[in-house]
Amino acid sequence: MQFQIKATGIELTPTISAYVEDKLGKLAKLITSMDPDTVLVHVEVGKTTDHHKKGKIFRAEVRMRLPGCTIYTEESAEELYAAIDLIANEARRQIVTQKEKNKTRVKPRI
Repeated sequence: MQFQIKATGIELTPTISAYVEDKLGKLAKLITSMDPDTVLVHVEVGKTTDHHKKGKIFRAEVRMRLPGCTIYTEESAEELYAAIDLIANEARRQIVTQKEKNKTRVKPRI
């Protein structure tokens, strides 16, 4: 998987980049219909606003184009790493759901 990571309102450190690539890189095992190295994953992490001090101020967003569908999810949390965990879980759920839909679409001929 090829990652394009963008930070909004925060500095993109190598630690954040490595964490995103680690969490979302695990999804490559689920993508069997195409070569995982050709999948481009757009990730945006950052703060929602600069003036908030409490609450869900960090957000993470992922956009992944797969054959037949586009996976998109956006989550907010109190910590940046928690938001990244949430988008990884939601992207996993969407990929599994899409795979199940594709299995049931193809009906064998008798």
